[in-house]
Amino acid sequence: MADPPIVLILGRPNVGKSALFNRIGQRRKSIVHPFEGVTRDIVGVETDWNGRAFRLVDSGGLDFTSGDEIKDQVQEIALSAIKGAALLLLVVDAKSGLQPLDREIAQQIRSSGKPVLLVANKIDSREGIAKSFDFFSLDLGDPIPVSGLNGFNIGDLLDEISLRLPAGETKPPFPVPKIAIVGRPNVGKSSLLNALLGRKQAIVAGTPGTTRDAVDSFWVTTKGSYLLVDTAGIRHKSKVSEDVEYYSILRATEAIERSDMALLVVDAEAGILSQDRKIAGLIQQAEKACLIAVNKVDRVDFVLEKRDQFLTHLHHELDFMAYAETAFLSAKTGFGLSQIPQCAQIILESYFAKVSTGKLNRVLRDILDERPPPANPLGGLKIFYATQRASAPPTFLLFANRPQNLHFSYERHLKTEFRNRLELKGTPVRLELRSREG
Repeated sequence: MADPPIVLILGRPNVGKSALFNRIGQRRKSIVHPFEGVTRDIVGVETDWNGRAFRLVDSGGLDFTSGDEIKDQVQEIALSAIKGAALLLLVVDAKSGLQPLDREIAQQIRSSGKPVLLVANKIDSREGIAKSFDFFSLDLGDPIPVSGLNGFNIGDLLDEISLRLPAGETKPPFPVPKIAIVGRPNVGKSSLLNALLGRKQAIVAGTPGTTRDAVDSFWVTTKGSYLLVDTAGIRHKSKVSEDVEYYSILRATEAIERSDMALLVVDAEAGILSQDRKIAGLIQQAEKACLIAVNKVDRVDFVLEKRDQFLTHLHHELDFMAYAETAFLSAKTGFGLSQIPQCAQIILESYFAKVSTGKLNRVLRDILDERPPPANPLGGLKIFYATQRASAPPTFLLFANRPQNLHFSYERHLKTEFRNRLELKGTPVRLELRSREG
């Protein structure tokens, strides 16, 4: 199924692009803050209006005179995104009036040849519409007066957007599997995202915490299509001194929650740190499939012996994530990247797996025959049969005489054996017990 057309929001810093994005997207996804330059990455959400499905994309503020490395990358990413957009929304600030930078951005947009709607933001009522008249001189058509914060005239703007988009389905063409790229700051998450996509999508800089928002990107491979979610690095709460960082942590946690699989990026040179354990714990608590990407192997002499040593170290530090698969790679050199699509396909197939009742009970009988439940002074545990209750993750319902007597160590054994014997890769297994006498 074809991807929905992209509607790209552009404009100089602090004109209310993210507020408009959140209003149309109907959820708080972009970080809205009075400081300039809070949105740095490309952020997207799928929505529809009048039977036209589209992907709304927010971008960082454009400033051609900054000379700042990160702001220059923001500009490069935003301008690059124009090429893939079906419609552009140039947002201007009606309260502050027409600025020279608005004219420069309008010129860039006209030269792209893309269809565009001029959106005069921060107009709270019909009485304020006169504030938009100055923007007629940009030669981009009639400005559409709106307020991203209070919703004034948003319906009219959406009507104009839907008229300029090709006819499509009444609902966005989803779901596709979602993969959240997570990890502590500066382990190379954005570099990995860019390497997988084969284009510059996220800002890459040596300063930890460069990425603040969760960033959704379509990733089309020979093994399938996925939605990649890049996230801000998760830091210790004691190091979170600004509310922007606080919201970034929430975004990363939300990204894990709404994903099917987590791609946990760790640093081959630094090893597994306490923050890596914290993030792995979030993945485990959310019961998501997981692939651990050991990045930056180009920085160490990663011979086979060192690889085995790192695996031992990883399994020791992340012993509670025994189900996760592991891949060694370098986002910088491209080493090991080709294995990621196949790994993702296998892991997601396991996460969504459906096992027939017959096969599940044959496996259960083999597990019980080889190692029965341990004796219990309160009464022996007998497990009679099993059925699959759900997938994502695979959830097996076991009927037993005394469910309360299942010891946690034997429960862990059952989960491991089910994963191994059913060849479920990279996914947790959930067990539920129900009482059945006789």
